Amino acid sequence: MKKAGISAIISAFLMCSFANATSKCNYDFTYGYADLVDQIIPSVVNISTVSIKERTISPIEDFFGMHGFGSIFPHVPQGGKKIKQKSTALGSGFFIDKDGHIVTNYHVIKDATAITIKTHDGKEYKAKIIGSDEKSDLAVLKAETPGVKNFAKFGVSNEARIGDKVLAIGNPFGLGGTVTTGIVSAKSRSIGQSAYDDFIQTDAPINQGNSGGPMFNLCGEVIGINTAILSPSGGSVGIGFAIASDSAVNIIEKLKNKQKITRAWLGVEIQTLTEEMAEALGVKKNEGVYVNGVAKDSPAQKAGIKTGDIIVAVDDKKAENMQSVTSYIGSRKPDSKVNVEIKRGGKKMNIDVILKESKSDNNEMDRLKSDKSDAKNTLGLVVENLTKDRRLELRIPDEISGVVIVDVKNEILAEFGEVKTGDILTHVNGNEIKNTSDMEKAAKIVKASGKRHVVFKIWRQGVHISLGVPIK
Repeated sequence: MKKAGISAIISAFLMCSFANATSKCNYDFTYGYADLVDQIIPSVVNISTVSIKERTISPIEDFFGMHGFGSIFPHVPQGGKKIKQKSTALGSGFFIDKDGHIVTNYHVIKDATAITIKTHDGKEYKAKIIGSDEKSDLAVLKAETPGVKNFAKFGVSNEARIGDKVLAIGNPFGLGGTVTTGIVSAKSRSIGQSAYDDFIQTDAPINQGNSGGPMFNLCGEVIGINTAILSPSGGSVGIGFAIASDSAVNIIEKLKNKQKITRAWLGVEIQTLTEEMAEALGVKKNEGVYVNGVAKDSPAQKAGIKTGDIIVAVDDKKAENMQSVTSYIGSRKPDSKVNVEIKRGGKKMNIDVILKESKSDNNEMDRLKSDKSDAKNTLGLVVENLTKDRRLELRIPDEISGVVIVDVKNEILAEFGEVKTGDILTHVNGNEIKNTSDMEKAAKIVKASGKRHVVFKIWRQGVHISLGVPIK
């Protein structure tokens, strides 16, 4: 009976295992991913580039004609003449149509004077750049092929769930056709690459040379373009990032058709709500994003959006974090209208905004101009008016107004550590602070509310930061 019972358990376990090994796209993964890989790997290509770079050689290198000497012995004194040297680099990409168009990263082909692609069957072809976009780190090439039979199709990255299995294929360290597996570790990651960051994080091993290669779901659809890793050693430590396909497909289509990449501009500086900020404002942490500032004469200002507002949704798309809002706005056409749902003072309202074209090469924050001068001890801070002498001492631009924090008295605030002496406090819970009198009025309102946290907006070294900080 025991043997029969054990056999029954094992049989049941194996049946469950086999059942779970079949994907919704009818691939059988009982013994691995070979059937899927056979279908998708021919669409992936290795990319090698040649570029000409200028560098300064040392007098010793010049005298002996040893123009690689300085790279081997970097401590040799420099300062000689400038020479041009040929540089090579490796990356990955994938075919997206039968005409030979290839998607890769911009940084893979940046400054390239010659590009060669190698297909899975070992054939090599010359390729040229059709279009590239540095902000999104995307590029489209066209290979001189007679025709492509195997090309990849894009899936919907938004449908991927944290924990879903994924495959990364590429050319790490020149080892073409390398397949690695992992899961979706997180979504909508920002890694500081641009204001339009929208990355899928994965633990699938990604290394140098994987850049530009595809991340596939188990249906064989591309849901990401492998782009970067976070690593102290330069090798994979299980933290890789792929550009989400939903953010990439429109840009890729425009690049393929040699169209100009334009991005719409709303004109707000936004920040994802922290738990402390949410408590201070009386909202839920995941209710939206906080408006940290509004650019002068921007579409947002003209429409009536104000500092301290909470953006709940844009065109009925929930504002889950700052990346989701920035990416959506950037995907819209200039002069198009969007409906922004905001929360102000506990009340929801809808505002229509006509977006304009973004002219800046940097973040929206670079375009923001603040509409925002006897020591007072309030809310655990000692603050002073921002006098002319203080401005010169701290190098504060004339357009920044507020009060300067000269000491942090509150033990909780001091322990919190994010508020520092020398910071310029410009807003408290969205209320503008121009002088110490404004600060005292804001303190009374905060104390009357009975809340444990308050939102400070501070200016520090050219950047506006909103902090949800404890006060009691």
